[in-house]
Amino acid sequence: MIEQINQQRAAQGKGPFQWKTIPQGAATSVWAAVVASAAEVGGQYCEDCHVSHIVPDDLPVGVNESVRRYAARSKNRRGALEEKRRNGWRVVLAFLIMTEEHRTRRNEND
Repeated sequence: MIEQINQQRAAQGKGPFQWKTIPQGAATSVWAAVVASAAEVGGQYCEDCHVSHIVPDDLPVGVNESVRRYAARSKNRRGALEEKRRNGWRVVLAFLIMTEEHRTRRNEND
């Protein structure tokens, strides 16, 4: 697979494929959460610190700086992201409540 990817990249005039480091891999998540506006990235597929564009289905499979239409076309994508965000806040809130309850009990027993 890597050989096929490298052939495709060479045909595009690009260097060989290289795996990302952990900071490089995390950069888009940080960018989308902290730097980019919600209006820009909400419900969009992001990669390499930008909103990706859709590529034609007839483009050969390989490493592309883009997303296939079928992967980006989810009617519920924005709703799923919102639900994930709400659930994340519920977990944080539950943790804070449990921590406060534990602290209260500990202070009552002291």
